[in-house]
Amino acid sequence: MPLDEKSNCAGSALNGPTVQRHQTTFFLGHSLRSHYEDVIKEPIPDRLQALAEQLERRAFFDAQ
Repeated sequence: MPLDEKSNCAGSALNGPTVQRHQTTFFLGHSLRSHYEDVIKEPIPDRLQALAEQLERRAFFDAQ
């Protein structure tokens, strides 16, 4: 079967590169969310929270 602009190797216009790219992006996003969902729900460790507060104070005073 000859290939044209709207078909891929299988000859199907419905499985073009754009559709495959969207499917891949959706799959990767879903996989990452499911793997890191527990990590995102965890509270920030005290040391990192203190560091973030120091950086915020420094940014505040540097802006004045």
